[in-house]
Parts: sequence; structure tokens; C-alpha cells
Amino acid sequence: MKVLIVANGVVRAGVSRVLSLLSQEWEKEHDVYLSIFRNADPSYPVGGDFLLKGIPFRGMIWSQVFHLYKLLKKYPFDRIYGFSEDANYPLSIAARLAGVPDKVVLTVHNPIQKMSAKVQKRITQHYGKVGRVLAVSEGVREGLISLGLQQEKVTFVPNPIDLSMVDDAKKLPPSIELPKNKINVMTVGRLHSHKGFDLLIEAFKRIDNNGYHLWIVGGGDEKEVLEHQIQALSLQTNVTLLGEQENPFNLLAQADFYVMSSRLEGWPLVLMEAMSVGLPVISFDCPNGPDEIIENNKSGILVSCGDVAALSEKVDLLAKNSALRDSLGWGALSRIEDFDVKKVAKQWLEV
Repeated sequence: MKVLIVANGVVRAGVSRVLSLLSQEWEKEHDVYLSIFRNADPSYPVGGDFLLKGIPFRGMIWSQVFHLYKLLKKYPFDRIYGFSEDANYPLSIAARLAGVPDKVVLTVHNPIQKMSAKVQKRITQHYGKVGRVLAVSEGVREGLISLGLQQEKVTFVPNPIDLSMVDDAKKLPPSIELPKNKINVMTVGRLHSHKGFDLLIEAFKRIDNNGYHLWIVGGGDEKEVLEHQIQALSLQTNVTLLGEQENPFNLLAQADFYVMSSRLEGWPLVLMEAMSVGLPVISFDCPNGPDEIIENNKSGILVSCGDVAALSEKVDLLAKNSALRDSLGWGALSRIEDFDVKKVAKQWLEV
């Protein structure tokens, strides 16, 4: 099978990690090609050959459409995947002009709540005119249908995780050694209000946390806001912002459990990554994804979204109960096998 992947770029973002995993897995059995709008080196390894890398800025959208049209007319692709709205919109137009709309699968990774009115309008007007639309969670799928897309046109397939890669990465020497005399609570993500780190810090303040330490991995615009909150709550000795880390897996492997406090997600890759190293997890039951990944009280704990008091209670419970941590950790390892890239990559190609 000849597969073309179209994306704006391969940058440090969740959708690019998905592109990286799938392209490398598909390349094992198929001919994989990439068309990337940005003229920049990929932030993650990719499988396949570049047919297009970098498009002149002038008349951006129509320049993208023109270059994609030429590719689609020249090469007989069996399947064409768009990754993110920046790629989906020009791809949907180019595919129709080239007469191959039925070969296109537009993938949607964000909930409609994160989308501007302009993007939602494009989805309504263009996405229904190609072969399929792939949503990475049931919540994202329901949002797309609410915009007017036909139910039979939109398919849910989850994002993958590479369990063999995680196993190798967690064994590498860590850049930071976490204290062994503390209960180490870990969370990872961009420092943005959507991630709800302010709620997690507030929850941490509510418990007797002298023996606990919260580690927040990631960078972003909210760093100064969170630093001020930590100081205002006198949590400097109990909460640390670690910034971005090249390899979060060997940090996760040292933690006692993981907490996700997001207000909104599309499909939380970091939650799967934590589970893949055998960490027990606590997560807000936010839209979208946590309740599709976690089997409550079996492979993790779900907490009503935004309920800081309940989150604080569950953090304290898990910190004090090693038997529960062990049970949920084993449950997480069992559950996460359902999302291994070897299985999920085939599901994507079957759409």
C-alpha cells in the first residue's frame, strides 16, 4: 500500500508524536511518503520518504493546495492522511480537484471546544466531502457530528503508544534523581490553563504533604503564573517545575503515581505514557479521553472534572496506600496493551 501523510510540520506536539509512531510502524510493511508544509527538520523521527518539505509563504493556503494537487495527480496513493486542521483544509480541497477525495482520511485530534469558529466552519463545509474523518476519541467524534458531519463518515480510532520504545527509554540514566524518602507525584504537559496545573497545585495544598513532592514536567506560557501560585501557597519545598525534559520516561519510572488535572483534552497521550511505565494514575474525568482509557478503580482513578477537593482526597488516598498503588499499576500495564502501536496502526489503515 502507498500511504501519503500530509502535515503542517513535525514539531513538539502530541499530534506529531502520533505521526512519528504511525509512519515508522507503517513503513515496516508499506510505502510511506510525507508532505510537510514547514521547511524545518522534524522534532521526532519519522518513517518514509519526503516528497514535499517546505512551501513558499506567498498565498499560503492556495500554494499548499497547488503543491498537493500536483502530488496527488502524479502519484497513485492508496491512502492519504491529513494530520491537524492546518493540513486537513488544503488537503480536502486538493484531493477534490485531483479527483481522489475517497482516498483521503482527515484526522482530528482536538475537541471542537478548542477550535475557533473559522475552523468549525471549515469542518462543516469541507470534511464531509472526503472519504473518511478519523476522530481520536469518542468525545471528539461526537463533537464533529454535532457540527453536521454524517455519523457514518466519522470513525473513532485511538492514538497509539510504542510500548517497546517506552521500555527502552525508561531504562536510560535519568537526568534527575527523585528523592527516595518522599512520595513522588508526577505530572507532564504544556504549562497552559487547559492542563489545570493550578487546580493540582491547589489540591496539593489541601493535604498534609510533608512527605509528598509534586513534580511538574513541561514548559509554557503559564510558568510565571504557576511559580507565583506555588510561592503564594508556600509550597516551594513540595512542588517543583522541572521544565521540558528530553526523556520523561525515566522520570516517570521513578515516580510513585501520576496525576492528570486537565480541564479539556482530545486524547491524552501523557496519560497513556504514564500507564505504560506501570504508574497508577489519577485523572480528572474531563472531555475527552480519560474515561475511554481508564477503567475506573481498575486501571486508574477518575475524579469529577474540576473537583479540587475530590482530587486532593484521591491523591492523599493513593499516597498512603501502597497496595492500591500496586493494584492500579498492574491494571494500567494490562489496559495500555490495547493501545500499542502494533495494534492501533493497523486500525488506522482499516478506516
